[in-house]
Amino acid sequence: MRNTILITLLLLVSWVSFAQDGLPPQAKTPEKTIILDAEGIEFEDQFVEGIKFCLLEEYEKALPIFEKLQEKYPTRTAITYQIANIYFKQNFYEKALPQALQTLRLDPENAHHYILVADIYEAQQDYKQAAEMLEKLLEREPFRETVYYDLAVLYLYQEKYDETIETYNRAEKQFGLNEMVVRHKQKIYLSIDNFKGALAEGKKLIQEFPKVVDYYVSQASLCLANGYTDEAHNLLLEALKIDNTNPQLHLHLAEIYTLKGEKAKSHEAMEYAFGSPLLEVDAKLNFISDLTTSQEPEELALALKLMKMAVLVHNENATVHITLGDLLKNKKDFKEARKIYLTALEIDADNYRVWEEMMQLDLELNQYDSLAKHSEKALEYFPNHAVFWFYNGSANLILKKYQKAIEALEQTRSLAQGNVELQYQAYSQLGDCYNGIKEYEMADQAYEKALSFKPNDLYVLNNYSYFLALRKEKLELAKKMADDLARLSPSNATYLDTYAWVLFQAGEYDKALPYIEKASGISPKGVILEHYGDVLFKLGRTAEAIEQWNKAKKTGGSSEQIDRKITEKKLIE
Repeated sequence: MRNTILITLLLLVSWVSFAQDGLPPQAKTPEKTIILDAEGIEFEDQFVEGIKFCLLEEYEKALPIFEKLQEKYPTRTAITYQIANIYFKQNFYEKALPQALQTLRLDPENAHHYILVADIYEAQQDYKQAAEMLEKLLEREPFRETVYYDLAVLYLYQEKYDETIETYNRAEKQFGLNEMVVRHKQKIYLSIDNFKGALAEGKKLIQEFPKVVDYYVSQASLCLANGYTDEAHNLLLEALKIDNTNPQLHLHLAEIYTLKGEKAKSHEAMEYAFGSPLLEVDAKLNFISDLTTSQEPEELALALKLMKMAVLVHNENATVHITLGDLLKNKKDFKEARKIYLTALEIDADNYRVWEEMMQLDLELNQYDSLAKHSEKALEYFPNHAVFWFYNGSANLILKKYQKAIEALEQTRSLAQGNVELQYQAYSQLGDCYNGIKEYEMADQAYEKALSFKPNDLYVLNNYSYFLALRKEKLELAKKMADDLARLSPSNATYLDTYAWVLFQAGEYDKALPYIEKASGISPKGVILEHYGDVLFKLGRTAEAIEQWNKAKKTGGSSEQIDRKITEKKLIE
């Protein structure tokens, strides 16, 4: 309806016919040369100048030219049309409409004049008047196909569904069956709960094109969506006679067999479809989405089997590998899932979620070398993502590559402004890193900063107080933190051991004893048993101390001094 450029060019070509007073277009012949007088030349120059500005969409320059021409030639439709069109393009509909109606009155033979008036009415949401204008045009020129479709839309805006369908029927009668028109009519029928009408439209396509399988499939889908399972089944069986290799047919049959409780047939049809390279990836993924979210082991096993088949025929598609990786991860087959994610990243490395999934699996598998390598690779694609810097820092901290860890964690801290959790995590691990390279002042600052985000965080309270105790520095602060630790988590053997060790370093052996006894009872690890022996020794209970040291050695995880402690029967510090 708004092919203004075409209309403008047509008018530009034919302007001379309007410049000749009363001379009908058919009176001019190509053999004659038209000689313009001075007035005609002036009109031509101004009109062409106005058209030029219209084509450049410089309407504020074009409008004064045409208005000036209109004062001199008020009955020439080429001028009024351009003025109407300029106002329309500028959304000045109230000014555009009288000019467009004037154009139509001056020349009711030109179809473009009807269309412009209809466009203006439509822009004003006066769909009734717009429809009436197009109806008048079709009375004069019934072979304008696109006008029928524009008219149908106008009736649809007014929720005049019968008129909409009738307009489409008129177009169909005039120009033959059109799939787009059929689909539009089906949507309308379904919107007014007329399933039979929608079904009848689909049947037309099958009758007109009996060898096109897609029409059977769409009709079967319509039946399925409305509970007509048997009708859908029959349609698909008919389509199989035309092409029994079509995977979409088998996929729909699988759905029907599932509804009928015929699992073996359903699975067979699914496997055929998923094993076919002819079925698009999106169709497979859409179909399997319900299975992947199921909690039923049988359905999850089926989903896994189908996706393994899909990977074989879509080996270059990253999404297929990712979906399979997700299924394997949910099944807790972490090693295989990570392998599949790696394949997906080889196809498409610019996938943030998959990098993050794989790094989580590195952590799950305690593969810290891999975590360091994968996070470093991910940062080539996502250098400004704080989480990947954090993964890299964490991996290097565990590997005791403290300097690399510090660099990564400082980057994390810098990029994670506003993210309290990540800021806290970065500072807490920076404390461990700086402690590892004996930069104790930096370590303490990092721990203090972490505690400013989370004052009662157990991880930081434990590490900070324990390392202070080892250094025998700020023991009052260490005691306070360790006391908080034991109070907040009274059944955690590690935290109880930390509090006992802080008290031990502060020389408060009597206070340390009940905490280390409780810790050893909860978790008799080598380091805890050794600490237990140390406390007993300081309390003068040497025999009991040696007994605990022997237990610590047997259990494993004790210090390098354990043998000397046992042999020399004294505390080696």
